[in-house]
Amino acid sequence: MNLKKTLFLACILVASVLYLTKVSEPRRRAELEKDKLFASLAVAGVARFEVVPQGEPSYVVVRGPQLEPPFHSWSLSDLPAAKLDNSRVESILTTLKGVVFKGPIPESELGSDFTVFGLDKPALTLVVEGTDGKKDEVSFGKKNEYLAARYVKVSGHGGLFLIDDSAFQALKQGRANVRAQQPINFKIADVREATLETSLGRIAITQPAVGEWKVMETAPRDGSKQDIEQLLRDVQGLVVQEFVDGGESRLAEYGLDKPQVTVSVKLREGLKESSVRVLVGEAPNKSGTYFTYDGAPSVFRIAPEKAIPLKKALIDLRERRLLTFSSQDIERVVSGGSAEAAVDIQAAAMDWTVNGKISDPVFVEQLLTDITQLTAEDFPREFPSDAFNQPFLTLTITKKKGVGGETFVLTVGKETSGPHGPVRYARVGDRGEVSLIRDVEAKRIVPHEGALIQRATPTPAGSKGDKVSR
Repeated sequence: MNLKKTLFLACILVASVLYLTKVSEPRRRAELEKDKLFASLAVAGVARFEVVPQGEPSYVVVRGPQLEPPFHSWSLSDLPAAKLDNSRVESILTTLKGVVFKGPIPESELGSDFTVFGLDKPALTLVVEGTDGKKDEVSFGKKNEYLAARYVKVSGHGGLFLIDDSAFQALKQGRANVRAQQPINFKIADVREATLETSLGRIAITQPAVGEWKVMETAPRDGSKQDIEQLLRDVQGLVVQEFVDGGESRLAEYGLDKPQVTVSVKLREGLKESSVRVLVGEAPNKSGTYFTYDGAPSVFRIAPEKAIPLKKALIDLRERRLLTFSSQDIERVVSGGSAEAAVDIQAAAMDWTVNGKISDPVFVEQLLTDITQLTAEDFPREFPSDAFNQPFLTLTITKKKGVGGETFVLTVGKETSGPHGPVRYARVGDRGEVSLIRDVEAKRIVPHEGALIQRATPTPAGSKGDKVSR
């Protein structure tokens, strides 16, 4: 191909691209946009809108004061204290903005009887009012089964339009649909104090630093980060099945005058909402489980199983691990006590030694994991004076220098009976808090040299050579 033909084809290609990008595509977009009658609708420019679904209560949503996310600037005109789901509210407007209206069908072709199209009793009516006072009304009639489309009348436009029925279903949001299904919302990092009151007692919780929890007994005790934060997530996870507006003035009907669970949360300073108090109860006639919160305009029915995780005792929220570091932090463990002959486990270059012998690292590492995962069954207020006189087991544990290098002594003492079987007294350090651990767990962490070292494997019969180590 000569240079002249190449330049000619290049010009044709450039012209084609220019036509597609500058003429054809813009024209196609314009054709699509002209059928979107509300393409210019701006959510920020809407002051209020009314939704009138057939057979369901109508409601008016108005723009209100800014609230904490995810409850933004919308409220119900007749129930301003109700928390709404901002995304669901605005989905109505954004869906309307994107609806393609096919038509119109001229009124001369429709006749005078609009009942044929279901517009005498619309399946849904939307009235949108802008901040400039301009109103638009959209009425949705019957479904044309053959076309899978709805007849629509739009104020300011003659004739009727058709829209896809899927768009109609997206627009038909009932009053309950736009309300927050999980109205309890706060950031766990913002919590400074919390109290939980149930038939199991009252528990005071604090968060002195983010992620560091304390529970108050006779003195502050370490709280379980995992369990306390799960409790708070369970409070936030109360999902509404039914809204009972006005029920907050009749708490006894829903078992909320004497709640089964009360959770009070105090948040950090500087937030618009500084505290949250949630009441959970069961109706006296067992007709359901309900909750409400301070300032709520309603009582909310929930699934009964949602209340179960909230009924915690102090032991459920305490840090029950006796050692709060990882097995990977351990440099050395020396055992003592009456349970077994002393064992000295030390980290070697790439492995472990047990009493100076080559170890089986799988068994050593499992033992160290069992030691660091040891948990208390309970924390007795009283214990016998001789509980640790003749220890069943002592473990002197030294951490690696890179993680502090501290040494801890875990002492397991006398056996006693517990509600679920034999238990033993245990503590870390001479003055550590005394706990009860299961006897079976105490025996699991006793080091046995024979179980922790590599054993010589005999040479198979008939083969030559000495025994080799595996």
